[in-house]
Amino acid sequence: PNPSVSGQTFTVTAVVTPLAPGAGVPTGTVTFALSGGGSIEVPLDATGKATVRGSLTAGQYTGTATYNGDVNFTRSSDSTTHT
Repeated sequence: PNPSVSGQTFTVTAVVTPLAPGAGVPTGTVTFALSGGGSIEVPLDATGKATVRGSLTAGQYTGTATYNGDVNFTRSSDSTTHT
């Protein structure tokens, strides 16, 4: 949920898909990073998704998910805020 209550568990999923005319399922990893915190690298599953769960103290955070690329797909990134 966003916003969430301090200490409440939340889930973030990155879905990596090719842009047309590209095709296939990307492989590799996604690095999830949080402002004021660390980062974690998570492998994509067979459908191109990477998921991380966590909880935060009160505040507003910026989370960034970066797909690290593979032989056929280039690196990409997106961010969002969480309160």
